[in-house]
Amino acid sequence: MGEKNRQIGHYSSSQKILLVGEGDFSFSACLARAFCSAANMVATTLESEDTLRTEHWSSEAHLEELERRGCLVLYEVDVYEMHQHPTLMCMKFDIIIFNFPHAGHYSWLCERDDELIQMHRDLLKAFFKSARGMLSQGGEVHVSHRDDYPYDQWKLKELAEKAGLVLKEKVWFEKSNYPGYHNKRGGGIQSNKKFPLNECYTFKFSLKHETSHELKPACNQTTSTLNKRKGDVNLERLEAGLATARALIREATSKFNQTALEDADYVPQGDIYRNAYAFHRSHLLMESLFKIYVYEEGEPPIFHNGPCKNIYSMEGLFLSFMETDTKFRTLDPDKAHVYFLPFSVVMIIEYLFHPIIRDKAVLERTVVDYVRVVSNKYPFWNRSLGADHVMLSCHDWGPRATWYVKQLYFVAIRVLCNANTSEHFNPKKDASFPEINLETGDITGLVGGLPPSERTTLAFFAGRMHGRIRPLLFQHWKEKDKDLLVYETLPEGVSYHDMLKKSKYCICPSGHEVASPRIAEAIYAECVPVLISQHYVLPFSDVLNWEFFSVQVSVSEIPHLKEILMGIPEEQYRRMQKRVKQVQRHFVVNSPPKRFDVFHMIIHSIWLRRLNVRIYG
Repeated sequence: MGEKNRQIGHYSSSQKILLVGEGDFSFSACLARAFCSAANMVATTLESEDTLRTEHWSSEAHLEELERRGCLVLYEVDVYEMHQHPTLMCMKFDIIIFNFPHAGHYSWLCERDDELIQMHRDLLKAFFKSARGMLSQGGEVHVSHRDDYPYDQWKLKELAEKAGLVLKEKVWFEKSNYPGYHNKRGGGIQSNKKFPLNECYTFKFSLKHETSHELKPACNQTTSTLNKRKGDVNLERLEAGLATARALIREATSKFNQTALEDADYVPQGDIYRNAYAFHRSHLLMESLFKIYVYEEGEPPIFHNGPCKNIYSMEGLFLSFMETDTKFRTLDPDKAHVYFLPFSVVMIIEYLFHPIIRDKAVLERTVVDYVRVVSNKYPFWNRSLGADHVMLSCHDWGPRATWYVKQLYFVAIRVLCNANTSEHFNPKKDASFPEINLETGDITGLVGGLPPSERTTLAFFAGRMHGRIRPLLFQHWKEKDKDLLVYETLPEGVSYHDMLKKSKYCICPSGHEVASPRIAEAIYAECVPVLISQHYVLPFSDVLNWEFFSVQVSVSEIPHLKEILMGIPEEQYRRMQKRVKQVQRHFVVNSPPKRFDVFHMIIHSIWLRRLNVRIYG
């Protein structure tokens, strides 16, 4: 039997509800208590989390209750553009609630002033326009509002009609129907105080009824409804499992001194982790729950295939891993939490890109056509607008390949080596993974190095001059110092990998793009990485504490690089080097993959991004 449908006022637990412009979240908390669950609710506020707790100090208890009951709470959501919010843009709602909207309080304006009335009208005009596209079929927008003078001058009905909404019902708003709700002022020094409600109503708006251009169902209506219900049930079951996982991870995050979980293979511990206990809990949950469906459409070499040697090897190895995996991959798309788009940007460039004509449109045609095929054949892309879909690329043009499909670029999970925030890499939904140059296709001879006492070179780098950072590095250090060795071309007879293994620090400057295989090379050689980059999101940085096993140097500090490294005490260096050896397991390529290795870390990064969103049928 399904869960009991619970109701309060105009709202029921079966409805997908968005609340916007919340003050102290007391109304959201009231609904959550009445429903005994907030799994179907998203509550938002314009304020940042810090500002909210300062201005509405009563919000803390309500937020704790909402989190405990599974509500998704979002901060800094502006009603002017909420339909474009990265999390909300892929959602549809049965009810959107805006209680007592207000454009703000100004000491020089009173509610009767035309200027302030116009500001209120502009706010609601934007809200209605934004909310209209976020409604599911038959959905409603509810605005609770005073209807006496001067509030009746806002002309709610007129503003809604201009946005394509019609007034369905106007009912008396009775505050006592919502126990615990405290109507708060919208801002200023009195933000935590109540305001008089007087003559208040809830205005219920729905979409204008449209009869033209109506699409007839392609199959029997009963069958279609049954299929929809089946899909909804599957999705609700998946989302319920994710909600439980989310709650367990949140609980673990608050327990820094918790006794470590038992694990026969490895127990994450130490400073290399932001929260070792939470990571371990999350990893175990991922292993028990997470399922990925790989779309079968497309043929090699462009799809289901990629390079397994050279600088782009991680792209091909991950594609190969997903093709053969039996733990995370599911052959039943209804059981999947995410859907993998198995195209290789490297192979598109290699097989379709003409080196003389240099027509980049081949990327656009291939990616756009593939998304069109899977979105026409399956319901999953259209259901989430791509929010539960994943692409992966280690090519410099990986981000460019996603640009041609708006939802792929702005909504889907992009796993990229070139994790550059100045090129719209979004760490909340996108994941960074390491560029690893496997010349032979495996790690033979790459892992390990001399002990700290036998590392005779202070720091080492060898590589071509390109990008904006390396020219400055060469200008100051190229073949100019006996301790800090910087080469564009290695001297004859000198082994690159031997130099890594006998150096204390390995310099890892960005080149044309932010990612560099030198980071993984340094970790393999148990050499402390010296990171010099701009706008780069480091791999697995939502789990790993990079500052504890690397040295991060700004571009402006390059002239002082030797001074910085010489200033690190020997004891501190040895601690960092020991941590590099510990973190190495998370970057190692194994065949077949092993728990906590680089493949599992990539999957875990995808898992965390999927936990950040909720999909509604």
